[in-house]
Amino acid sequence: MRLSGVLMPIDSLPNNWGVSTLIDAVRFVRFLKKAEQSYWQIAPVSAVHYEDGEVSGVCSVFGWDISLIDTDKLSDTVATIDTKSKQPSTHQRRFVEWNVREQALLAAFESFYRETPPQKYNQFVIDNKYWLDDFALFVALKHHFKGLPWYNWPEDIRNRQDEAILRYSELLSKNIEYHKFCQYTFYCQWQDMRTVLKDNGIKLIGETELLVEYDSADVWAHRQLFALKPNGQPRRKLRIKDKKISDQRNIFIPFNWQAMRMDGYNWFRQRIAQCAAMYDSIIIDHFETLSACFAINADKADSWRGIWLKGAGKAVVDVWRQEAPELQLAAGFCFSTKKSLVNFAPSCGVATCRSIQQVVRSAKRNTMFNINKDCFAYVCTEGKDSAYKWWIRSSWITRRKLRKVLNLNMQADVNWQMLSLLAVTDAQVAVVAMQDLIQWGYNRHNDSPMFCDSDFSNNTAKRLAELTQKAYRSPQPKDSGC
Repeated sequence: MRLSGVLMPIDSLPNNWGVSTLIDAVRFVRFLKKAEQSYWQIAPVSAVHYEDGEVSGVCSVFGWDISLIDTDKLSDTVATIDTKSKQPSTHQRRFVEWNVREQALLAAFESFYRETPPQKYNQFVIDNKYWLDDFALFVALKHHFKGLPWYNWPEDIRNRQDEAILRYSELLSKNIEYHKFCQYTFYCQWQDMRTVLKDNGIKLIGETELLVEYDSADVWAHRQLFALKPNGQPRRKLRIKDKKISDQRNIFIPFNWQAMRMDGYNWFRQRIAQCAAMYDSIIIDHFETLSACFAINADKADSWRGIWLKGAGKAVVDVWRQEAPELQLAAGFCFSTKKSLVNFAPSCGVATCRSIQQVVRSAKRNTMFNINKDCFAYVCTEGKDSAYKWWIRSSWITRRKLRKVLNLNMQADVNWQMLSLLAVTDAQVAVVAMQDLIQWGYNRHNDSPMFCDSDFSNNTAKRLAELTQKAYRSPQPKDSGC
């Protein structure tokens, strides 16, 4: 059955400060229901590092971004702050509001810490023991060492010596419990959001990164599963076409597939089990690196010289399907031109992501059939690009292709024409970016926060519902009267 959905990050939903929480996500469900959508795709919600108000990297693929927690439910601290009198710049808004909301989290934790933990919390800690203890200790150590990456910590804790783990666990015990409490709070609010989605017949599409960053709790806690030297330094770092290697912190480390195989791919089993508990479908970025990845010498400066490292291949996919048979898998956009990598996901029977933008770039004639039924289809390859921005930035050659290949009428609304073309493809799921629906301008994209005065209109929902019905993508098709 051909269905459709909307791409909208949680932290871009309407909010007083422009940075949303999980409770704002619940309100967005009403819009999806009116628009007769079946899916909601969100951006990754992994725990991240912050530097000067900017996200500087992912600190764990297991942990969650606690800045999405709705603190209004926990404390009255936020309600006493006059948010209207404080309007930080856009790039610092998330950081500034988080400093305010963290006060509410800390106040809630102090109250929680004084009481006996509920059974639900104890069960959460037991169920997530594989990653939670190491993650909470890692974040506490990060704060203790003033944000230093783990490979610059003292040798004993850097190498996870038993005596050091015990000593720091006792020294930072309250801070560790605070981070466990935050993860538990996120989990509870996430489950509430999922209940609302299920009650309204909306499925959730998540997104996760297959690869792991060097300065992360995952690498620190499971060094044997990654290609590291005995001293913890990387042997090689991965060269990813759509990523820039800026410094030691933001590099991706190759997996030690031999160690993974000997462990029965347990690390991947745990990851996919968590994804299955959170989402109905999951898009895995850089999925093709399971087949092979290009690695360069970690000791050398930024370079294109390196070797191809063979991955585990279909073995990991088989493990995922065995562990989470109900979870729908999809490979993220593949930016490689290597045929074996491009064809890897289809050969595993995994859905792929395709876009009209990709089709136009490669087309010499009408090739919309390339967006087949096994795809998650989009207008633009990059979530940050809107259809309007793509059109404005396109060369005259690309614009000519758009007119010729897609038969666009340039006198009409470009955004909605592209959405109409997307809807009539054979794609299993057609995903519409929110910025195209509300026709944001050139300088707005999915990461731009929306304020309360730009709420979703009934007209937009009605127009999208009509488009969905015409393309026969409605979850409950209307009787045609035939």
